[in-house]
Amino acid sequence: MKIVPRITASAFAEDFAPVDRPGALHRQETRLCTVYLFAAASTETDEGLCRVKNISDQGMMVITGLDVTVGEQISITLSDAITLSAEIIWADAGRIGLQFSRPIDSASILDALTEKGSRTHRPPRLVIGLVGTAVTDEGIQPIRALDISQTGMKIAFDGSLEPGARIKIVLENGLTQRGVVKWSKNQVAGLRFLKPIPHEMVDSVAKLNRVKPAASGRVPVPQAHREPARLNPQPFSVRLD
Repeated sequence: MKIVPRITASAFAEDFAPVDRPGALHRQETRLCTVYLFAAASTETDEGLCRVKNISDQGMMVITGLDVTVGEQISITLSDAITLSAEIIWADAGRIGLQFSRPIDSASILDALTEKGSRTHRPPRLVIGLVGTAVTDEGIQPIRALDISQTGMKIAFDGSLEPGARIKIVLENGLTQRGVVKWSKNQVAGLRFLKPIPHEMVDSVAKLNRVKPAASGRVPVPQAHREPARLNPQPFSVRLD
């Protein structure tokens, strides 16, 4: 997470509220902090990971892949413990300006986000329900992805996964990631990716959940695995490269 020292009117006018937008001259007087934070954005119809470019006590500017409209309500989750409600006051090519429902103490929030080991420090995740397969040195088994961030994933499985094991995940939407099992308990495991997922791949749950047709040589996903019940292993054909 990158946090730049506080700056005032000029950057706010340029990045958050260009002067040709209504009320911009008034907002230029607001102090803000230019940041580069990953967060989760949620509307009534979709949610996805987003990037917070700047934040003040009154609002923030966010870069998002969600389809939104001016006047729509949106929630921005910065961590497990911090969620902010706001109204979209402008939108321009993936950038949106937000006005909080009520003023916040942005300095305190940024301080909390940098406190390692706290609930506010863990990056936001998206709840998903895609099925797929896990490939380890022990073999292949079906899994269900429970949630995902740019750096990791939580999965449910019906076999054996030991912490420290190298793993390759292939989901039904075509997403393929390699990683390491960080923890495993009661048929649920947490994975850390070897390389972060590009932001554009997790900026919308609706897009993420669109299942792509299986390519030749890739992992087919049996229809039975779409049920939320326990996963029953089935024979799979998988490419290990």
